Amino acid sequence: MTLPTGLLPVLAFVITVGISGPVAVTTLLASRTETPPIRRVLRLAVLEASLLYLVGVTVVWAIAGGGLDPELWEIPATLVITGVGSLLILTALPLAVGQKVIHHWRHIEPEAALRDTVAGWPIAMLVTFGTFIAPGGLAQGTLFDLQGPTVCLVGFCEISSQLAGAIFVEILLAVFGPGLIGLVLSSRRQEGGESHPVR
Repeated sequence: MTLPTGLLPVLAFVITVGISGPVAVTTLLASRTETPPIRRVLRLAVLEASLLYLVGVTVVWAIAGGGLDPELWEIPATLVITGVGSLLILTALPLAVGQKVIHHWRHIEPEAALRDTVAGWPIAMLVTFGTFIAPGGLAQGTLFDLQGPTVCLVGFCEISSQLAGAIFVEILLAVFGPGLIGLVLSSRRQEGGESHPVR
């Protein structure tokens, strides 16, 4: 038994907007007190979201029938591997890159740069999700349904060149989007009088 393809948009939403939105809101609200550093608050919020994701995987597995049937273990294994990959590619990497970009261009302290990156993260993930479902909308299809001339990439042949290009654009949006949006937010905040210069 495999994961139904109709759940791909739902899974894509969960691992992009569904994680980044609540984590960002929790982190930004909790960091307003400035008692704990934003990095610690962010780690706790990501841990909470990860645990909630695992609860969701358990629920999906239980709905699918659960038990010791080896075929049913494909579903939670796929979801867990997807979750770990998303944690690295859609959470850790964009936040680290975004913080560096903002710190470098705006010359503000790393904590403020991370705060701006976290604020831009859900917006970038919403655009990333939109790119994923753009070929057909929520009901018609996803990036994986793109057709056209095929190419061979990293040993995999018969990959649509449109799909390869769309995934490349989506990765760029996911990795650099939070930093670029955070850069705009940082500029606006500084124009509004609230600045955090490097100490």
